[in-house]
Amino acid sequence: MRVNQSATWPGNGPGTVPDLVPARLDDLRRSMSAERFSRLLVSGRQSVAEGAASLALAWHQRDLPRLASWSHRLCSAAGTAGMEALQRHTAEVEQAARLGDVDRLVSLMLEIEPMTAAAIAALDAWQGTSDTIVTTAEVRVCSGIG
Repeated sequence: MRVNQSATWPGNGPGTVPDLVPARLDDLRRSMSAERFSRLLVSGRQSVAEGAASLALAWHQRDLPRLASWSHRLCSAAGTAGMEALQRHTAEVEQAARLGDVDRLVSLMLEIEPMTAAAIAALDAWQGTSDTIVTTAEVRVCSGIG
């Protein structure tokens, strides 16, 4: 699997989606073999896609404990990849779910699909595998909502 070491994408920076921090990925890339780094990107992408689908399903079922659990997992995956905005957002989802704050969750969950789709696209761009981008529609189908 080829890693695109000079990937750029629109909307990368503070306050944007997905707020992927290239320096974080650069540090990771320098600290391991190319093969291991590639596996990390694939694993991160799978974690974000699975987390997005699982969050959507838990929200659809109004299963707040499961929503909190999947938010925690997605927050961790986002942090590993340097996706600070997604990490902060999923931490907020986790907290609201644990508190049972459904009003807050309504607005937070509206942002999950575009944030996770952008995160997946960013990881794909970094890796140079644009043919594997998961779209919002695929997240809905995987989660049983669409």
